[in-house]
Amino acid sequence: MKRFLLGAVASIAMAVAALPATAQAGADGSDVVQIWGQLEEGLADELAAYGSRVDIVTAEDIKNGGYVDTAQVLQMQVPGLYLAPKNGPFDYVNASLLGGRRTDIIWLVDGVRISNRLYTTTTPLDTIPASMIDKIEVLKGGQSLFYGTSAVSGAINIVTKGFSDELQGSFSAGFGTDEERHIDGYTSGGFGDHHFVVFASNDQAEGFQPFRDQDYQPSATDRNRGYDVTNFGAKYGYEFSLSTKLSVNYQHTDATLDFAGAAESYYVVNDRDEDIVSLKLDWGMGDRFDFFVKGYYHWWDTRYTDIRNTEPPSGSLNLISDREFWGFEDYGINLLGQYKVTDAVRVLGGVDYQNYSGEDQVFLIAQQTEDVIAPFAQVRWDLNVLNGLKLAAGARYNKPSGEGDTTVWNVSGDLAINDYFYARGQVGTAFRLPDAYELFVVDPCCEQGNPNLKGEESTNYEAAIGGRNEKVWWEVTLFHRKIDDIIQLVTLVDTRPAGSPGNYACADDPVNGCFDTLENSGTPVETDGIEITATMQLTDAISGTVDWTHTESEFEGGGSQIGNIPKDIAKVFVDWDSANLPFGAGVSATWVGELAGNAPSGLGLVEYGDYFLLDANARWYLDADRKHRIGVRLENLLDEEYFSAPGRAFVDGVGGAPYLANNLGRGQSFHINYTYDF
Repeated sequence: MKRFLLGAVASIAMAVAALPATAQAGADGSDVVQIWGQLEEGLADELAAYGSRVDIVTAEDIKNGGYVDTAQVLQMQVPGLYLAPKNGPFDYVNASLLGGRRTDIIWLVDGVRISNRLYTTTTPLDTIPASMIDKIEVLKGGQSLFYGTSAVSGAINIVTKGFSDELQGSFSAGFGTDEERHIDGYTSGGFGDHHFVVFASNDQAEGFQPFRDQDYQPSATDRNRGYDVTNFGAKYGYEFSLSTKLSVNYQHTDATLDFAGAAESYYVVNDRDEDIVSLKLDWGMGDRFDFFVKGYYHWWDTRYTDIRNTEPPSGSLNLISDREFWGFEDYGINLLGQYKVTDAVRVLGGVDYQNYSGEDQVFLIAQQTEDVIAPFAQVRWDLNVLNGLKLAAGARYNKPSGEGDTTVWNVSGDLAINDYFYARGQVGTAFRLPDAYELFVVDPCCEQGNPNLKGEESTNYEAAIGGRNEKVWWEVTLFHRKIDDIIQLVTLVDTRPAGSPGNYACADDPVNGCFDTLENSGTPVETDGIEITATMQLTDAISGTVDWTHTESEFEGGGSQIGNIPKDIAKVFVDWDSANLPFGAGVSATWVGELAGNAPSGLGLVEYGDYFLLDANARWYLDADRKHRIGVRLENLLDEEYFSAPGRAFVDGVGGAPYLANNLGRGQSFHINYTYDF
């Protein structure tokens, strides 16, 4: 409640402070947003113009959908992306973009990398509320040229609220199923050469039951997975001139996130503090040269507490972990410049420097530090072929402080065949460095890292043909990816007698003992797929998008699909918003085909998936200017029961056997909110 009140006070204060100046909004009532720095802020659009596929989710899409956190937005609104929150909002997710693994996606906020280098499987979406987002840029295919390690199947950049010349903002409050409470607010504006943005939010919920009734042991007394997330941020910008601008961004998250369990659970939480700060200078030097330089710092600090019931419950408790630390810090400098050689040729060049350090006192990863320096360059040509041909080619050299120097390259193009048809494509390489867990874990129970691991290298091919006019846009994309030196968890048998030093007993070999280690596979993984997408403006009020993606990701030579990657996913979005009526509505539907994944503790392959999720939303505008609105969201309208990820628990009692306790996705839920825009 304390955090909720803090978010409420901050949100209301921003709205009240702006009330006297609300008449300064755009003449048509629209937002007046300023583009601040063309090179970085326009990078996604430029990559799209030269052959990459970029999907954009707007702030209006998010507001109309009534989404609480970023994972829900991505799950229901991004074509070609499979995403499943493990236990509802503000949790880890399974994700696959164009048949890649969740480790093959790089995550960014305002261009700052937030991917977890301790564990690339620990996705960073559990502390990002939807209310702070201005747009989400989803760049598909290999994007290592500009974004570096882990951008194997794509990059997802979450862009927060931006600067505006005129004062504007909003305040929102709502509640929902599972004792959910939400409040947020933001304002932006400027005076003279100064510009600012301030935003804050708080989200709380008691949560829902993340396992089936029959999967719980009597020792589990905490049977709801809840969260309490407070987020606030500020931006300041100063214009020395129209071509020279300085900006400072800061964002802080304070979150308490339940970690669900089906046995012994009494109180298990990750208590997280996260800070992201950046300082950037954009400078345009005449008509031909401009650049930016940005320094950033990302601090991710989690204290893990694990208090368990005795077996069977007797009223006494076992303290397993008492605010044990796991976290990392990541800081660096990005520099990118662009020189216009002629009207048809531009050259881009830059360098990334990153320093990373982290440790885990829970799963035992010793303090480690690594730095990487990566120069890169790209040439872009605009050619007079048919209705226009745009080509780009570039390379990047990555030199980490340890082993693993890597060079990647990319060539892409977009051809306007006529006023309707176009073709685009790209070919290139990408890479993923081992994370700290894969290299350095020294957990005495179960797993040992391998400091001799090589990074994964991949080659990507993508070709598409499409068409567009004022009413319809469609595209058919074929893609192929090959990844060498895949990093895998391998179980090794320890033949020493049980109880000897260094012997790690486990459930499937209690006599000899065993442990797991990480190795590079000598067999590549190949992915082949197709995505078919169409967006239509059916009437002045009705628009819609349909998408179907099919992928086959297998080890070379055949076999079953790689774990936790569906072969098929389909999405449909339809929105109705009439300018002549005081209400609107929409639906978002996602179908996920069959998939499978290995459960922990040697429980084998779990087949799941094959589910259909339907969300419905509606909004009512309470005034003619559409500044006051009531929004409603019905999540999982059909109350589909589905597994979001394989899981396990242990039978109560000494030496209890492991059994499957698969994680449930969120069932049917209801959300309502009031929003005031100014």
